[in-house]
Amino acid sequence: MRALEENGVAENTLVIFTSDNGPGYCGSPGGLRGRKGQSYEGGFRVPMIAHWPKGITAKSICSEPAMNIDLFPTLLSLAGVDQPEDRVIDGKNILSLLTSNGKRDPNDCLFFYHNKELEAVRMGKWKYIRDIDTMAWPIPLDKHWKSENSLEAPWLYNLELDPGESYNLRREHPDIVEAMEAIFQQWQKSMKENLGGWK
Repeated sequence: MRALEENGVAENTLVIFTSDNGPGYCGSPGGLRGRKGQSYEGGFRVPMIAHWPKGITAKSICSEPAMNIDLFPTLLSLAGVDQPEDRVIDGKNILSLLTSNGKRDPNDCLFFYHNKELEAVRMGKWKYIRDIDTMAWPIPLDKHWKSENSLEAPWLYNLELDPGESYNLRREHPDIVEAMEAIFQQWQKSMKENLGGWK
């Protein structure tokens, strides 16, 4: 920040501070369930600070979900650079979230992986977890180790009412489970058909 100020560009430079995941064994996930390496909210929901005096109102707050993959198309847009047209760009331009407390398209889906395995999808307030790795240092418990009888899978959470992911609503909302499972299946199918993401 000092270098930006010394060079007279601090007012019109977007500075972003965030993380790619929640804490490991030490650290607090802020009351959320899960930690680094898990698809629970505590595994990846982290704060993000964006500083850009000419573009962002000071002390404004946006609670809409976004992912680090959204930064690429957003920064390209700010720089006036077109996105590559020969490949699929997974992120979305979130400039409106940064500058005007806009809303994310409620039909946008966020997908969560553990290593190369798709585990969960979020759309709006709903989070659908089909299977989850419960690995948490210092006691690793791989999901495939547990017996089927001990699982309550799949899990459906209303993150507006239950950000701690404590109440599985799959029995109360079978229609939502069916819709989310269809999204889950379609995403997996599209990934298998185009692993490289080329158009």
